[in-house]
Amino acid sequence: MPKCNSMILKRLRLIRGVLAFQQEWIAPSVAIARKIRIAVNDMKRLALALLFASPCLALPDTPIAKYEKPSTLAIAHIAALVADGVTTHQFEKRGYVETGPYRFITGPKPTIRTMAIGGAVEAFTAHFLARKYPKLRILQLSLTVAHGAAAAHNATLK
Repeated sequence: MPKCNSMILKRLRLIRGVLAFQQEWIAPSVAIARKIRIAVNDMKRLALALLFASPCLALPDTPIAKYEKPSTLAIAHIAALVADGVTTHQFEKRGYVETGPYRFITGPKPTIRTMAIGGAVEAFTAHFLARKYPKLRILQLSLTVAHGAAAAHNATLK
């Protein structure tokens, strides 16, 4: 039996050594890991709280610029500008030259690019003025009629 007691004592010492090692090294590291896990979970909760409580989400969605539908007069103005530009370009290929007030902006033989830029500036300015000052809708209407008449005139040229 003494042999058996010595083995039991050796095993008990080994178990005490393991327990001592666990208390000195493993237990603190487990405690540190637990604290780290708790801290990470707290950080996740904080991040979610900040996300849902951010000022961007707290404010109502306000548009930066209001979208307003273009008026039918503006659409007619753009259509007249396009028709005038297309017919002018077709007949300039045959040797005709641009006349009228647009000649000072685009030159006697305007390109598609200069006509598009000039037409866009004119359409935007006329629409803006007509929207801001309703009495100036007559300006937009007169420009629409003028470009429509110019397109019709260009179409009659042979």
